[in-house]
Amino acid sequence: MSKLKKPIFIIAGILIISVIGIFLYNSNNTRTPFSFNDLLREHFKENEIESIFIQKTMSAERKDYSDIRFTDKKDIEFVMKSLPEIQVRSDSSSRGFPEYPTYQFTIGGKDQKLSLSFIISSEEILLHDYEKKDNYSYKITNEFRLDKLEFLDPFLVKLK
Repeated sequence: MSKLKKPIFIIAGILIISVIGIFLYNSNNTRTPFSFNDLLREHFKENEIESIFIQKTMSAERKDYSDIRFTDKKDIEFVMKSLPEIQVRSDSSSRGFPEYPTYQFTIGGKDQKLSLSFIISSEEILLHDYEKKDNYSYKITNEFRLDKLEFLDPFLVKLK
């Protein structure tokens, strides 16, 4: 092998390995964001919701929280339509529980059967589907701020 061919093969090998590495990195990290509201509609139909339980938790000690249960169809429709537009992407690297404060929504279907529960924090959403018995984690990708959910605060009853 001539002295000129050896460096060319080394550079070509490095380039091929780099291209494969960049492809694998991008395929794992650039999942397409989608609407969280659309995701919720995939799990249930709004007309099947019979109750929504909302709990706001301020700290991990669970001493400072407030909650409310909506059972009236007009209130349920108001809450579902008022959820802000949140863009999310699947995320398998969740820390397990989000930062505080959080809003937890538990949705009850027909015959008060729990169908879905999700926790929204400032950076991520954890979702549990009771029918599928599966947990999902989503990273918030748009400029969502938790204060967009503060319209719920006047309804929430503080518990001690």
